[in-house]
Amino acid sequence: MRAGLCAHGPRYRSARCQNHPGRWCPPALDTRGCADFPADTHIDADIVLVPGGDWPEMGRTHTAMAGLRAIENGYALVRQDFNGQSGSYDATGRPLSTKDTTTDSGIWYADVPTHGSPTPYSRTGDIVAWGVLAGTLAAATAIATRSRRRPAPPSPAASAARASGVGPGR
Repeated sequence: MRAGLCAHGPRYRSARCQNHPGRWCPPALDTRGCADFPADTHIDADIVLVPGGDWPEMGRTHTAMAGLRAIENGYALVRQDFNGQSGSYDATGRPLSTKDTTTDSGIWYADVPTHGSPTPYSRTGDIVAWGVLAGTLAAATAIATRSRRRPAPPSPAASAARASGVGPGR
């Protein structure tokens, strides 16, 4: 099982523990709610644990956003929320277990797969989005440059005057 560390700041984001046969590595632990931000959860892990302490109105939204991160990066995700909606997801984003912690204070069990699966996004990150942005800027620059080089078409009155041979003062 691969694990990583998810914490705010670029120097912690890439820390990882590689899979070694016969050796157990702890799952990644997000301690500051970074499941809301894609860049902070782009880690090489099989299981990510996300503790939360939401207000009841936002618990479901933050848990759903965390489930989206599981799909993007191909890992199982467990989000335990103190006062909202707890949930566990597999690497495809399928909900495995949920619990409303605003009304139920019992023990919550979640059984998640121990091996994730790499996704195209986990391999490439935002390179596709940056490529689209670069292509759009290049096309806009080419169109702007081309329109400046081309002379403006003559007005209909000027072309009619040239065709008749009659000009100003004749």
